[in-house]
Amino acid sequence: MRTAGRERDARIFPRRVLRVCACGVVCLALEACVRYDETIEVDARGGGTATLVLSRPEAAAPSAGPFIGLFDARFSEGAMKKDLPEGVACDYTRTVSGGRIEIRAVYTCRDFAGFLNWAARTDMPFGNVSLLRKDGVLEYSRAVKALRPEELAIVRASLADAQLTFRFTAPGTLERTNAGRREGATAVWDFKAPELFEGRSLTARYTSGAPWVWVFAGAGAAVIALAVWWYAKKRR
Repeated sequence: MRTAGRERDARIFPRRVLRVCACGVVCLALEACVRYDETIEVDARGGGTATLVLSRPEAAAPSAGPFIGLFDARFSEGAMKKDLPEGVACDYTRTVSGGRIEIRAVYTCRDFAGFLNWAARTDMPFGNVSLLRKDGVLEYSRAVKALRPEELAIVRASLADAQLTFRFTAPGTLERTNAGRREGATAVWDFKAPELFEGRSLTARYTSGAPWVWVFAGAGAAVIALAVWWYAKKRR
């Protein structure tokens, strides 16, 4: 059985979302490094937590002003909590320290299926995660499709220092993964934006003795990719 959000073409999805969300990332990255961190921790019952931490410079060039408004609206508390499904709670904080703004959203889920479907349906982060567990094996996958050449050129020019980190932890033994490093049972992928948006697939496989089944998936793309289409269009 598969529970999933609406299926979307991996190229169309981020470009459509871009028109209403994180288009400020490109301009902000011209001033200082943007950091984006996601952590997913799944428990044995199919629930767990999903944490997003986004850090950007507090000050930016005057030309970035219009973009900052859209950026902040996209990651506001109201946006991050909008239409949350039953069984999902969000602890949201926004802090300013050392010249940087940090946004942290921690989602606690009784059932990841409902959470990932919501993320895909509402164009939120975590929407491109797919999880399958069957006969004691958990398969995690996350696909980030390559950007078009003109969009990748913008990333290389404007987002060279943007850092993205993805972490995934699940019950059982981390049997294999293509992550760059491991922290115990946690698979960790670290990317600079140009590397990630050349196209990457994140995978991890866990094994345990639990013989139960759950499957859930979503569709989407890493959030910083949402900036590229809009910016490319404005330059034409």
